[in-house]
Amino acid sequence: MAWDEVEQEIVDALKAIDECSDGWPDGKCTRRIKKSLRRIGKKRGFVVRPTRKGSGKQREWLYDLCWRKEDAQGRLLEMPLVMESEWDYRESELVRDFEKLLIARAKYRVFLFYKKTADESPSFVKRLVGQICAYGGTSVGDRYLFGCWPDDDDWQFQQYVHGAGDAA
Repeated sequence: MAWDEVEQEIVDALKAIDECSDGWPDGKCTRRIKKSLRRIGKKRGFVVRPTRKGSGKQREWLYDLCWRKEDAQGRLLEMPLVMESEWDYRESELVRDFEKLLIARAKYRVFLFYKKTADESPSFVKRLVGQICAYGGTSVGDRYLFGCWPDDDDWQFQQYVHGAGDAA
């Protein structure tokens, strides 16, 4: 299945920041990732959390980043995108962050993670897809975009849409 317009925009934005640091992963790159996804969300008319580093309303809200549709009173109407990123190579830490996306009711669920080699990513994503399939709250059409940054390669992206085939 092909990426839709929003997923393609996310992939393009992430590919554009692959040379952002002396080493990966680091805080500088994480900030650039959030800035890129904030820009996309704001351009599409959403309230984005976090809006920037700060306190109060500016801090993260449940997820590393999310796009919110709110009414004039600031009430949450919809959450089109949630993103989690985890740069720890230990799978237990990766899975813990990924599980937050399982419970999200968002059209787009973006999970960014780190692996030491590019060869590790496909089998790990397959494991996560197994978790999606096993989770009782999964619905047909649920979308996931996986982005892996391995030490030995550039970004790798895989998509999974539940009920539409395997990760591509």
